Amino acid sequence: MVIISCIPTWIQKIIGSYIEDAHVRDILTLLEVDSHGPNLWHYSTGILRKKDKIYILYH
Repeated sequence: MVIISCIPTWIQKIIGSYIEDAHVRDILTLLEVDSHGPNLWHYSTGILRKKDKIYILYH
């Protein structure tokens, strides 16, 4: 059985931009420490969201 997953290029670029962003790393660390508390931020399938909007690094 083979499972194929297609990830659009724009999503791959967003996920890749998170590696360079210290702010994202801080948020992800906070989510790991307190994942059950009320939070504006959510991290799922490699995408960081705030109030259901995708966080995109601005250059």
